[in-house]
Amino acid sequence: MSKYIGKEVIIAIGTFRAQTGDYWKQLVLRRIAFAKEAVEGWGWLPGTSVEELDGWEMTREMVRSTMPQMKSKFTGLSPVEGNRDNYVDAYRAWREVDHICAEWSYMPLSKDPEVFPSEGYLIKTRSGNNVSTTVPESYFYAKFSIASGCDRMTLKTRNFSGTNATFFKVTAIRMDGTVVHLAPASHTAQFAEAAADGCWKFIHQAGGKGDPEAYADFVYDLSQFNGEDVMLTIGVFKGEENGDENKLVLRDITME
Repeated sequence: MSKYIGKEVIIAIGTFRAQTGDYWKQLVLRRIAFAKEAVEGWGWLPGTSVEELDGWEMTREMVRSTMPQMKSKFTGLSPVEGNRDNYVDAYRAWREVDHICAEWSYMPLSKDPEVFPSEGYLIKTRSGNNVSTTVPESYFYAKFSIASGCDRMTLKTRNFSGTNATFFKVTAIRMDGTVVHLAPASHTAQFAEAAADGCWKFIHQAGGKGDPEAYADFVYDLSQFNGEDVMLTIGVFKGEENGDENKLVLRDITME
């Protein structure tokens, strides 16, 4: 596809009916990847790493090629409860409600999520003492065109421990690869404070499916990026040794 370098193109992949008759055919798509070289197995996308995000497996090519998100409100609540028998039904339902997993991209670097808690989609750390405030255990990312009406992000969240704080970080990546770790302009958490390397840590044990106002709101002022396309990431970090799985609930994300 090198003849399209410097251009934006749409790639369409479809199945076609070759003849009439009572038959059907399937086209199985296991993976589609765009990179400078072949992707080996289930390896990370190769490319030029974002220098300040060592260990994130985020490349400059990913930053540039991700399309801006057109939607502005996202939920972490699944309309269909799931288990190993009906994951597919639950996942399909996400498309109809602008679920975070349907509209953002997820990077599980070291730890898997909890998909169907009633409080919202839940990303977490390992329970060991793998402490790092620079490399997340996992994170979500999406690109937004920042402008008036889309320059403030509100994350509605909670955790599940009154003793061990959850460490998380909201990071903006500009198209030139520069990185800005964002501090909230305001919050309603029971406890929250800045931590190392741009992380924030908080404790807030309130909020549920039927009580949306009880969650903690973290509000971020993005006006410094007005007129730019910016990749936003939300990651959870193992910020201290405590032997606990530290959990970050994603109840709602709103851009306004």
